[in-house]
Amino acid sequence: MMKGIALMSLFSSMCKFLAFLVLARSRSSSAACILGVTACLFGIGAMQVKADGVLCKMRDYLGSYVPYHRYVEDVAVVGTTAYLANGTGGLQIIDVSDPASPRRLGFYNTIRSATAVTVVGTTAYVAAWNAGLEIIDVSNPASPTRLGRYNTPGLARNVTVSGTTAYIADDDGAIQLIDVSIPSSPTLLGSHDTPYGAYDIAVVGTIAYVACGVLQIFDVSDPSSPALLSSYQLTGSAKGVVVSGTTAYVANTGSDGLAVIDVSDPTEPVFLGSYNTPGFSYGITLVGTTVYVAAHWDGGLQIIDVSNPTSPALLGSYNTPDQALSVAVVGTTAYVADRYSGLQIINVSDPSPSALRGSYDTPGYARGLAIEGTIAYIADDWNGGLQIIDIEDPSSPSFLGSYNTPGDAMDVAVVGTVAYVADGDAGLLCLDVSDPTSPVRLGTARVYASRVVMVNTTAFVVSSSGARL
Repeated sequence: MMKGIALMSLFSSMCKFLAFLVLARSRSSSAACILGVTACLFGIGAMQVKADGVLCKMRDYLGSYVPYHRYVEDVAVVGTTAYLANGTGGLQIIDVSDPASPRRLGFYNTIRSATAVTVVGTTAYVAAWNAGLEIIDVSNPASPTRLGRYNTPGLARNVTVSGTTAYIADDDGAIQLIDVSIPSSPTLLGSHDTPYGAYDIAVVGTIAYVACGVLQIFDVSDPSSPALLSSYQLTGSAKGVVVSGTTAYVANTGSDGLAVIDVSDPTEPVFLGSYNTPGFSYGITLVGTTVYVAAHWDGGLQIIDVSNPTSPALLGSYNTPDQALSVAVVGTTAYVADRYSGLQIINVSDPSPSALRGSYDTPGYARGLAIEGTIAYIADDWNGGLQIIDIEDPSSPSFLGSYNTPGDAMDVAVVGTVAYVADGDAGLLCLDVSDPTSPVRLGTARVYASRVVMVNTTAFVVSSSGARL
C-alpha cells in the first residue's frame, strides 16, 4: 500500500486517516478520518463509523508526531521525552510535555534502520538492524552522540538492558549478551540460538524470557553460557513479552493474542489464561494489573485487565490510524509506535469500554465520512453511493437521502451545501445537497479519486498517480 503525505490542520477536533496515503484534514464543523476501512467521527458525541455502518464512541486522542521518515517501530518514554526508533530516520528525540503539540528535540542518524530503543539514564541503546547495537549519549537531546557500537551477527531487532548487560534479540535466530559496562567498547559475553528469529527479550534477575516464535526461558546467571530452561509453544508466533513476579505476559499472533503464563518454575511454564485480541499482538507493556498490547493489522491499542490471570478481560481499546507495533505507558498516557502514522499519544485514564451511542447500517461498505451540523455524509462503497444520515439523535440515526454514484464511493468532503465525492474511476463528483433528501449532481472532474480534502475552494484529490489539486 502506497503511503504519502497530504495536508494537516491543527483543529482540536481533527484526527488522521490511513488509506492509499496518510492524510490529515479538517472540516468546517467537525473532523473525519479513515482508519483503513474504518471511518471515525469526532464532533457529535465522539462516535465511530465502521465498515458495516456501526456507530460507537471512541477513546481520548491527545496528539501525534509523525517524523519525516515516517516508519516508527518502537518508542521509549522517560519523563516528558519520547525516544522513537524511526527506521531509516534513526533515533528521534521528542518533547511530549504538551501531548497536543509534540516537538522534536534532536535526532541521531543510526548506521542502519533503528528498530528498537531502550533508555537507561542518559544512554539510549538502539537495535539498528544489520548494524547491530548502537549506544548513544542523550544527555543533550539536541545533540546526541554515539558512545559505542557492537555489530551482531544477524539483524538486531530488539534490545533490553539489565545492569551492565545488553540483551539483543537477533533476527538470525539467536540472543546476544553484550557487556556495556564500557559503552565505548561493548564486548560479547555469550549467545544462544533460538528456533526462530528473536523478537523481544525480558530479563528478571538471572532469567531471560525470549519471544522467538515460541516463548523460551534461559538461565543467564553465567552470561558466557546461557542455558535453555524450557520452551513454550503458543497458538501463534510469540512477538513480545513482559514479566512481573512469576507471571509472563506474551503477545503473539495466534488466537490467544495475549497469553498469560505461570513461570514460577521456569523449567515448566504453565498456561493460565488468554485474551483473543483483534489483529496480531506485537508490542506489550504492563502497568500494575493492566496490560497494554499493540496489535497491528487493525487491532490498535488493546487495554486488558489481568487482575485475574485465568480470565483476562478487555477494559478498552483505541484503533490507531496505521498499525500499532509498540507501546509505552507513563501515568495515564499511552505512547504508541504506529508505523507510518508515527507516534500516537492516547489518554488512558479511563480505559473502560466506551458505550454504544447508536448505529445505522448502510447498504454498502462505509469508507468515508463527513459531518455538517447534525447530518452525516457517508461514502458507501459497493453500490451504496453517497448516504445522507440524520444524526441529531445519536441513539437513533435516520436515513435522509442518497445518491447512487456511478463508481466506487471512497471518500467525501462537504463545504456548505456541496458534497464532493471521491468516486474511484468515475472521478470527483460535485453534488448539491441543499436538499439532503434529493441530492443533485453539479459536475464531475475526470480523474481517478480515492480521497478528497477541501480547503476553501480547492479540492485536494488522491489519485493513482498521487495527490492532485
